[in-house]
Amino acid sequence: MSRTPKAELNELAQAKNMALIFATELLDANRPNQGFICQINWNGTELGKGYGISKKEAEHDASRNALLALNGTSATPESNPEDDELEEVFEQWEIHPELLAECLRIAAKTETNLETIREQAVALYQDLLLDLGYEPEPLEE
Repeated sequence: MSRTPKAELNELAQAKNMALIFATELLDANRPNQGFICQINWNGTELGKGYGISKKEAEHDASRNALLALNGTSATPESNPEDDELEEVFEQWEIHPELLAECLRIAAKTETNLETIREQAVALYQDLLLDLGYEPEPLEE
């Protein structure tokens, strides 16, 4: 029987004497059937974030992403160049938290890779805002 990503991460954390904090919550508290987001922290540093229909799925996705970051096969949250691109997107577009949460939920249903979820959610969010008549604000230089 293969180990789950969460079990593998916990084993690695024990071996390195790391105390991990799993913070799992609903994507939208007003709509409890919409899924969960989990963030794993160690010493105030985010190691991984994940999404899932259940708490367990979100924790496994976050654990998988944390393992990738710890093994050096994925950029850490602090050095991820895609974060800068997302910041630019959200500087240009008006933020509607409920709509954004729904876009994340939809993207998380079909994908397990965090970067792909983010890309799909942003694209869906922009398309929906355009359909609703919103235009992006020009970026300040």
